Amino acid sequence: MTRAYNHSFTIDQALHGYDGGHRLLAISRKLDGRNQHAALQLSDRTVPTSHLPPSGYLTGHPFPDDGVYVFSRTWVAPEMNRPGCVWTHSLLITFTTLAQINDIGQLTTLFRRPEALQDHAGYAHPLEFKAEPDFLNPKIEIPLARSIITALYGEPDEQIFLTVEDQAAAEVAVMAIWSQQWPRLRRGFRFCTLTFRDRSTADHPFDLQLRSSKFERTSLWPERRQATSHSDTDLGAWVDICLQDLIAKQHPLRDFLRRAGGDLTGGRNRFAELCELYGHPSVEREVLAVERTLDYVEHRLPSNEGRLLRKTTIEDAIRQITSLSDHSLVTILPHLQNGVTSFSEDTAARIARRYWAIDPNILLESTTPSEIRKVIGP
Repeated sequence: MTRAYNHSFTIDQALHGYDGGHRLLAISRKLDGRNQHAALQLSDRTVPTSHLPPSGYLTGHPFPDDGVYVFSRTWVAPEMNRPGCVWTHSLLITFTTLAQINDIGQLTTLFRRPEALQDHAGYAHPLEFKAEPDFLNPKIEIPLARSIITALYGEPDEQIFLTVEDQAAAEVAVMAIWSQQWPRLRRGFRFCTLTFRDRSTADHPFDLQLRSSKFERTSLWPERRQATSHSDTDLGAWVDICLQDLIAKQHPLRDFLRRAGGDLTGGRNRFAELCELYGHPSVEREVLAVERTLDYVEHRLPSNEGRLLRKTTIEDAIRQITSLSDHSLVTILPHLQNGVTSFSEDTAARIARRYWAIDPNILLESTTPSEIRKVIGP
C-alpha cells in the first residue's frame, strides 16, 4: 500500500502582476536576490495573452539555494490598463513538504486569481494546506500520458517539447507524472504546460515544455527540438508498468521508487530502469525479483549510491535465503560480513545451513557475522 504521510502543511506564496511593469506584488517569505529575479522572469507570460486559456497554465521549477520549489499558475489579466498583462500566483514549497505530498495535483486547488487590481494583501501570508488522502483526480488520458512518459524517460538526456491537443488533459497528466516521481527527482523537475519558446536558461534547462496544437505554426520551437515519436514496438515494459501505477488506486510502484531512488543521481535516466526492476511483483516471481535487484545494485550502481535500495535488497534476499541461487548467496556474503543488516537466531541458522551446503569454510572465516558463526558452535 502507498505510504501515509503528514496531511497538513504550511506553504508560502507570492503574487506577480502589472504595476508600472511586471513585478512582484506580494510574497510571504524572503527569497535570495538572484532567485527573486529569476522568479520575476519565469512568472511573466510565455505566449501572447490572446492565446491563453481562461484557466491559464502551470510552471514548476526549483530554487535549491532557498530550499524551495516554485509551483505557479499564470492567467491573462485583461482588467489591467495595459495589453498583454498577466497574474501569476506561485506556491513556494519547501523540499521537505514537496516530498511528503503524495498527490501533487491537490496543490492546484490553492491557486487563486486576484479578484481586483489591488487584491494583494492575502498573498503576503502563508497558506495552510491539508492534503486529502481520498482526493479524486480527473481521469487521466492514457494515450497522452503515454506520449509524455515515453518522451520524458525514453529520452532522459533531452529537453522534451510536446504538442498537445487538450491543455486541461495535459495538466492532469503532468500532475500525475510529477506525483509519481521520487522526492529527489520531483524537486528537480522543471516544466511548463504552455509556452511558445524554450524557457530554459544556460544553467537550468527545462525537462518538459508543452504547446497547444492550435498555435503550432506560431511557435518559436525549432523542429529538431520536438520529442521523438515512438511506435508501440519501441516501448519497453516499463511504460506499461508506469501507466498502470498512474491509474491505480494504490501505488506500490511509487513506494518502491521512493526507496530505490532516494539517494540516486542521474535523475530521469534512472526512471525506466527502476520501473523495469520493479516489474510486476508476484509471489511466484519474488525470488527472481530479488535476484534481479541484487544484480542491479551490484553491477549497475556506483558503490556510493543506492544505499537504501542495497540495504532493503539484502534484507529481501535474507528473507528468501532458502530459495536463492548459490550465485546470489555469494553476492550477498560481503554485505553480511560488513554488517549491512542484523537478523534473528532463527534467520542465522537458515543462512548457516545454506552456506554450509556451498562451502563450510565460509562459516569459519573471521569476517562472517558472529550471529551466523555461533550457530555452528566453537
